[in-house]
Amino acid sequence: MRDTSRLGLVRRGLGRGYHLHRAEYEAVYAGSLDRSAKAPFWLDYARDALSWFKKPETAVEEGSSSWFPDGEINLTVNALDRHVDAGHGDRVAIHYHSTMGGASRSITYKDLLDDVSGFAAALVARGVSKGDRCVMCNLVMLQAQAIVSTSATQI
Repeated sequence: MRDTSRLGLVRRGLGRGYHLHRAEYEAVYAGSLDRSAKAPFWLDYARDALSWFKKPETAVEEGSSSWFPDGEINLTVNALDRHVDAGHGDRVAIHYHSTMGGASRSITYKDLLDDVSGFAAALVARGVSKGDRCVMCNLVMLQAQAIVSTSATQI
């Protein structure tokens, strides 16, 4: 039996590589705006679409703007690891073109994950641990920004 719920439409869309037909998109969009179903809609969507260490049971904390407060998630796992683990490590994660020097470079998910893991290891070696605050200088190169900012979340 085909799931015709709004979340079922999203799941089918995700199975096709994130492409929804116009009518399916409009149904999902309307569901995301329905105030009475908004929290359950986003809770179900987030639980299915993201990789969690601990799946949330609460969408939004009452009287707060804190989404999924009881869930545990990691940016690096969702942005990099899961793409490499799914066999997409050779796909381009970042493509940049320098306006100053004219150089262009494409960075694959695997290469970016390797760089992020290496920089995270360097942070740990310098005494940085989970929960510490890290400051990033304004790095000119997009590649360096991606590596540095994502490395701190991997610890």
